[in-house]
Amino acid sequence: MLGISVYMLVFRVIHVMLAIAWGGALFLLVVFLQPTAKAIGPAAGPFMRELLAVRHLTDWLLRIAGGTIVAGGFLYWHDMQAFGGLGDFLGSAFGLWLTIGALAAIVAVAIGGALTKPTLERSLAVGDVLLGAGAKPRATRTALRFCPERWLGKGTHDDLRETLQPLLELPVQRVLVSHGEPVLRGGQAALARVLS
Repeated sequence: MLGISVYMLVFRVIHVMLAIAWGGALFLLVVFLQPTAKAIGPAAGPFMRELLAVRHLTDWLLRIAGGTIVAGGFLYWHDMQAFGGLGDFLGSAFGLWLTIGALAAIVAVAIGGALTKPTLERSLAVGDVLLGAGAKPRATRTALRFCPERWLGKGTHDDLRETLQPLLELPVQRVLVSHGEPVLRGGQAALARVLS
């Protein structure tokens, strides 16, 4: 009996701690970070790029969520066995609500993994080397253009064009820039125009 108690305690602590981390991170992201980034506008680009592309926030959220589900699965299996099987477990209010919670978590992770992560991966953040429409100096309506050569130090636009050519092989839909408006549709075409 002590072995089962330790087993339950360990997996319950893991499950609860990871669930708190998962929920807390999503709360912070959705309630504070995303609205703040939206309010700041293009100036938030470097911060969001660091958060999503360098720190891999989405990958970490999916790992935490996966750990929560795995630990919860062990608890679910134990409780189901204690009831004598799945039918008896689902017949109880306790088992029914745990099943609903488990399915909701699995659906949430599936949505995050199947929709959110690929969307972020198809978004290209290019920093200060490409400017969006309306960016200074000399604001234009051109969707994408190179930054002024003086921003490149010893580099030239030709160097930059050569360096960025491999990006044309990526399935880019959006281009996120630090200055000006992001390209939210037709990113591949806009990128091809500026790199030609």
